[in-house]
Formats: sequence, C-alpha cells, structure tokens
Amino acid sequence: MLVEFSVANFKSIREQQTLKLTPVKSYKEHPDNLFSTGRKTSQLLNVAAIYGANSAGKSSLLEAFNYMENFILQNSKMNEGDETDVIPFKLDNSSYLEPSSFEVIFIQDEIRYQYGFSVTQGSVISEWLYVSPKQSSQIWFEREGENKEEWYLNRNLASKSDRETWKRMTRNNALLLSVAVQLNSEKLKPIFTWFKEKIVPLENGDPAFTAEHALDKTIKAKVLNYLNAADLSIRDLDIHEQKVSVDDLRELEKELGSIPTEIKNAVEKGEMSKFKVYVSHINNQREPLNFQEESEGTQKLFALAMPLINVLEKGRVVYIDELNNSLHPFIVRMIIGLFNNSEINLNHAQLIFTTHDASILDRKILRRDQIWFVEKDNELATQLYPLSDFCPRSNESLAKGYLEGKYGAVPFIGELDWT
Repeated sequence: MLVEFSVANFKSIREQQTLKLTPVKSYKEHPDNLFSTGRKTSQLLNVAAIYGANSAGKSSLLEAFNYMENFILQNSKMNEGDETDVIPFKLDNSSYLEPSSFEVIFIQDEIRYQYGFSVTQGSVISEWLYVSPKQSSQIWFEREGENKEEWYLNRNLASKSDRETWKRMTRNNALLLSVAVQLNSEKLKPIFTWFKEKIVPLENGDPAFTAEHALDKTIKAKVLNYLNAADLSIRDLDIHEQKVSVDDLRELEKELGSIPTEIKNAVEKGEMSKFKVYVSHINNQREPLNFQEESEGTQKLFALAMPLINVLEKGRVVYIDELNNSLHPFIVRMIIGLFNNSEINLNHAQLIFTTHDASILDRKILRRDQIWFVEKDNELATQLYPLSDFCPRSNESLAKGYLEGKYGAVPFIGELDWT
C-alpha cells in the first residue's frame, strides 16, 4: 500500500515534490474510494489522477518512480565505477551538481516503512530506512557520505559481523538495501520484495500476456467480463498458440537488425510462443474476426486486461502515463471504477495515472482528494499540488473550474501571427 512518494532534482522536477495517497479527513464523499490499512485510524486512497499541460512534468513524476524501482532492483548488477544514469534538473547552473533524491512511504503487513536515497551520477550520497511496526518509528539504518564508520545500522537488523560485512560490500554506487538483501537479510527483504512484486509500471499493456493467460477458461471468462463491462459486445475469444520458429526469428532479425541472446535461446528451446486471437461478436457469426481488425481502443483494452486483472487480484500499485490514450472517456471511467469498487478491489490495489481528460473530473467518479495537478513555475521547474489546496466545495463543478484555469495546470495558448 503506497502512502506517498517524493522526488527532488530529477528531470523537470527541481525542489522536492510529494504525491500523497492519504485522504483529507473532512471529505466524506465516496467512502468506497478509501480502504483501511489495518493500522489504527489509517486509511488510503485507491486512485490518484494527475492533470497538467503538455511538458508540465506529469511524465517526469512517474519516470522518477520508475527510476527508483529500477535502481533498487538492478543495483546488484552494477560494477564499481558504473554510473547511476540519474537525470537531474538541468535548467539552472547548480542542480546538475546536486544529488537527486527519492523516497517512498508504504505499508506492508500493517508495518509502515519509510525508505529513500539520494544519488549523483557517480555515487549514492545518502540512504535511510525508518520503520514503524506499531505507532513509534525506529531507525533501521542511516547512511551519509563515504565514511562507513559513521553509518548507523540498528543492532536488531543482524549480528555485528553481518552488519560490518554489509558496510564493507557496499560500493560507492551501491545501495545498502540491495547489498544486504543479496546477502540474505531477512529483515530487509520485505522492502526489496515490495518494489519487486507490488509496483507495476504499465504503458500500453501486452496483448500476448493477456492471450497467454486467457488460454485458461477461468481467466478467459474474467477477460470477457472485463471487455464487456466496456460495452464491446464480444461474445467469445478464440485463441491459438503457436511456438515461435527459427524461421520466424530470422525474419524478425531481418526487420530489427539484432535479437537479444536470451530470446534466441528461448526460441531454440521451444519456450517462446506467439498468439492469434479471433473475436466473435454475435451467435452464428459467419466467421470470427481477426483481432487485428478491431479498433485501436479495443486492442488496447485487451492488452490492458490481464495486467489490470493481475494488479487487482494481487493488490499491487500500478502507474499509467496518459491513461486516456486511445480509450473512450467512459472506458477510462470503467477502469477507475474497478479500483474504486470495494467488491472488486478486495486486495486494495492502487492506480496512479496522468491524463488530460477533463471529463473524468467528475464528483461522481473521484473524491476531491484524489485529484492532483502539475505545472511549471517561472523557472520552468515542475510543481505538484493537490486540488484540496483550493478548498473546493463538495458541489463544485471540478471540470468547469479546471478548464477555466481556476486550479492552474492548463496551457496558456497565445494567438498565432502569420504575418
């Protein structure tokens, strides 16, 4: 369960910006859009929608979350001297020399974790982990600079010899978290596992992923139910699996130029498949339609089907940039509704998405505290802020207010002069 995410000095973001999924206590609308964390008086939001003009920094925020996740999961593969590939804010004369910082607060098994780090291109500058098993916070470790003698590691994490080994094995460009988990730390493994198993970036989905799982009749029924909730009138799906052949691989190699070794090995071992999907819309249809004949929106919805079902069933956090691309606003509403429906979202999955679609700014769909905006300040740095900063009334027309510029985060269009 994600509580909040913070980032500073990354791409278009300069000062620290924080996205929170904690509700405003005075807002009483849509109680189903909230869920209990299991901790005393603690609730979180199922959905957060982020609005803003083109190039305002919506994507930068999600890319920062993606960077943090990948840096944690891939850090053990880095060698001494490898760069971190972080991208700082570049529109002033000093930020590119400063570290970029990332932090998450999340709850897992009723324990609250606050973990973060700051990095430059060459090294990890600082790293910290605070844990609250109940109400009081404990410092599990704090790391600052290269002097490992000054690092603090809680004695309850491991034996003194193990803690000294973690310090010794942690390179300048490595995370203590990743090193300790690689050395079998049971105490720190839940933090690493949360990033590995609970965070899901989703772009256009994967039609092969949906098709492969829908070979199972039970899962196909779920996919059909999901598609027809979007009013697509699909009666049945006929899915054919075929192993990718060496000849297929050669044709693909001619088209792409090169194929990764792991894919070649999988094909040679007969472990890679391709799928053909045919669609029936009515009884006694003359012949099923090739799925490629369906609209772009239908194809995208199918590609998203299994990833979204998987997220909902496993209680994951999914983030999607421009959710409305190729999808009708009513279908976007349906997807949001899946996460806000307590009878469907039994495992408290969370959805974070960016969009331009003002029609979703509807009090029938979202609570006022589920809406966020981004815009750039006078120095072209991204600013993130919630709708709740404007104290909107419970009966206020949010879409109208947004389009009129009441909340900012809209482009200012000048007149064109063709002379």
